[in-house]
Amino acid sequence: MPEFATLPLAEPWFLLVVAGTVAAGLVRGLAGFGSALIVVPILNIFFGPAIGVPTLVLFDPLLTLPLVPSAFRRCSWREVLPLVIAAALFVPLGAQILVLIDGTVLRRAIALVIIAFVAVMAYGWRYRGRSSTFLNLGVGACAGVMSGAMGTSGPPVILFWLGGPSDASTVRANVIAFFALLALATVATFWANHLFTREVVALALVLAPVYAVSLWLGARAFRLVSERVFRIFSLGLIALVAVASLFA
Repeated sequence: MPEFATLPLAEPWFLLVVAGTVAAGLVRGLAGFGSALIVVPILNIFFGPAIGVPTLVLFDPLLTLPLVPSAFRRCSWREVLPLVIAAALFVPLGAQILVLIDGTVLRRAIALVIIAFVAVMAYGWRYRGRSSTFLNLGVGACAGVMSGAMGTSGPPVILFWLGGPSDASTVRANVIAFFALLALATVATFWANHLFTREVVALALVLAPVYAVSLWLGARAFRLVSERVFRIFSLGLIALVAVASLFA
């Protein structure tokens, strides 16, 4: 049985956890990514990584399932599948890099590269060439290395698609499909390593309804925003995370 009695629901700071969950759901529904970048740091502060990360991994894939069918119909499988395969294959390499190189140096170096790409794209650059399988595999490999070394695979993939010729709907569908497929491997790994403890399940059950409503509102909001607003919001979110990584 989930251990609800151990959760500090009456603590004033738990409101910050709820607020972070609301923000994460809104951003995930609107942009198709970003929930982990918002709520996991908050959960880690109050509960620790052993509870914070598995909590999101437990309820995010399940609650985003309603977004997946339309994303699978709308996405470009020729781009998504090579990225997913390459990302999964290169996660172990990222983990090895994490062991060999100081984590702070690595995180800040990657953050500087991401900020540079965001700056270039903010000035209007878009990749106009035809996307090749080799290029997709390269971006996926970069995402896998970042996932293993830093725990996040999103920035290179999202920047790649935002910088391409695809419209906002296709970019969002690609991102949702990518994370949905990668989540299968993540959930299986966490399950095999017994990370879904009773306390994790209890916290996930408490936060899931809040996240679900926020996710729905964010998805509804996507229909109201323009192509330009979507790109500005997505680039701004990535830049914010990169800047935060420099000083974390």
